[in-house]
Amino acid sequence: MVAERIVAELEKRIPHRRVVQKALERIMAAGALGAKVTLGGRIGGAEISRVEKFHVGSVPSQTLREEIDYSQVPALLKRGYVGVKVWVHRKKEK
Repeated sequence: MVAERIVAELEKRIPHRRVVQKALERIMAAGALGAKVTLGGRIGGAEISRVEKFHVGSVPSQTLREEIDYSQVPALLKRGYVGVKVWVHRKKEK
């Protein structure tokens, strides 16, 4: 859901840093332990593609014991595709 919302806002031409920062704030306010967002492609209509990574809190990728949700959604923008990847580190449910 988070990745799809980021993609929808990017397609409406809202600045990518503002979109990602607001999404991270919403994730943390919902009670997550951490989140990571990666954008890859022609970000902002740039001539050369690049990768930008944003994170807040902790997102352990070396353990299977933690609950981590992952989503990958492409955004079709005016200048080409931008890939959006989102990791959310949720609290363990007892």
